[in-house]
Amino acid sequence: VDENVEFVVFSNDTGFDGIIAHMKVLGRKCKKVKQAAKKAKKAATKKKVAKKAAKKAAKAATKKTATKKVAKKVVVQSNEDAQSRAKMSNNKLKKARILALEEFKKSEERMWPNKEGSLLHWLENRLKIDSEIANELMESMKRLKYFSVENDKIFYSLDLD
Repeated sequence: VDENVEFVVFSNDTGFDGIIAHMKVLGRKCKKVKQAAKKAKKAATKKKVAKKAAKKAAKAATKKTATKKVAKKVVVQSNEDAQSRAKMSNNKLKKARILALEEFKKSEERMWPNKEGSLLHWLENRLKIDSEIANELMESMKRLKYFSVENDKIFYSLDLD
């Protein structure tokens, strides 16, 4: 066997000690590795890894719980904000509907917009509102059957008297 080859004996048996010593006298590299030490080292490493994993999991769980608490608080706050905005939005929509009906009364029926996009633009300009409110207004008017839409054409059913 080539001179650079190193021999390793994996055993707890002391019966190999003589041959290992003889190989060393001949100038060859030879050593014995005890199995129990190897297993103990492996077990210790596994235990260490498991301990680290447990710590990491505990830390993650704590962080997750804290995150859930913060997220829950944010969701509750967000819901309260949304409800508050919805109430404001309903009041704004009521006022905007009244103003829109007044604008419809002011103009001749033949001048009313006949497409959804045109109505949206008309509401924005006449009522001086942003597109988001105009869109909400248009949707609420549609729900309340102020008009209907078929093939992008608007059919009004306004009672302006």
